[in-house]
Amino acid sequence: MRISQLTLRQFRNYPKAHFQFSPGTNVIVGQNANGKTNLIEAIYLLSVAKSFRTRINTEMVMFDTSFAKIEGDVDAHSRHYHLEMVLSQEGKRAKVNGHEMTKSSDFVGIINVVVFTPDDLFLIKGSPRERRRFMDIELSKLSNSYLYHFNQFSHLLKERNLYLKSEKIDPVYLDVLTSQLVDEQLILIARRESFVSKLNVEAQKAYARIASQKESMTVTYQSGFDLTASDLRQSLMHTYAHDRERDIRFGMTHHGIHKDDLMIALNEREAHLYASQGQQRSIVLALKIALLQLIFDEIGEYPILLLDDVLSELDDRRKTMLLDLLNDKIQTFITTTSLEGLSHQVISRAYKIEIRNRKESR
Repeated sequence: MRISQLTLRQFRNYPKAHFQFSPGTNVIVGQNANGKTNLIEAIYLLSVAKSFRTRINTEMVMFDTSFAKIEGDVDAHSRHYHLEMVLSQEGKRAKVNGHEMTKSSDFVGIINVVVFTPDDLFLIKGSPRERRRFMDIELSKLSNSYLYHFNQFSHLLKERNLYLKSEKIDPVYLDVLTSQLVDEQLILIARRESFVSKLNVEAQKAYARIASQKESMTVTYQSGFDLTASDLRQSLMHTYAHDRERDIRFGMTHHGIHKDDLMIALNEREAHLYASQGQQRSIVLALKIALLQLIFDEIGEYPILLLDDVLSELDDRRKTMLLDLLNDKIQTFITTTSLEGLSHQVISRAYKIEIRNRKESR
């Protein structure tokens, strides 16, 4: 899986720019606020149609312009693709080989990327919403059917919540909405359980290589439903029947996968409470390494790896361990303000891209 070239127009601080990349390791060097992360962000957008920095499209459009455009040539799944994305106040438009995509599920995951940034400690320190978002993005990249069912669930949840606020509730119609909501959740729960189980196995292996053998980490899926029930559909319907009066009284759906979480533990204790800053960084690094292997196992190709200013955040041991993983099978992009102190052979052989004098306008 490779991206060979990228063209940016009115994206962030790039009026117009064209980049060509090595199929191996690419090191992007430049001072802060010159646009290194913006380049990484553009590649990420071509994978998931979302930014890892903002949820507001117009923040990515250059000041005093009406739209931003990203184009990339990629090779994935033994095919060549020309991907385009336009961002504006009206939203996002995506094209694949010149054909406009009407559904995001037809665009997301054509190329698969794993991004690692200093802000990724939110996976441990952040809210359950952030960890759910992590799950949903990774699963959507692996399966466009997951994204389809997730969008269906989100639509039904919104519709049910609106109906719960109605002055008069028809119990038959509410049952229909609830039944449809349950059916979508059964699909998504199964996918989430499987994903987290595989992620846990790979993350434990990675953490054992990074940290002391006396330490161990686990990742488990936490649901508000009893997932051990012999008839899960009946169990979910029973939960909603039990919650009906409360849901109507508050005008919202209290149970569902929109309340799920990941439990990340170190030595069987919650990592956000008991792990040190260094241990938390090791856990996040292990999760990212686990994703590389998990994605390869699922689709038969390694994803593109985006390392945004993380080498400066890692100690020498973790830095060396991460760079040792990189090989010709994984196209990698590393951003850094300086090559000083990066003496690893991967860096010395890498293709260098220097970004200069592109100050942010926002």
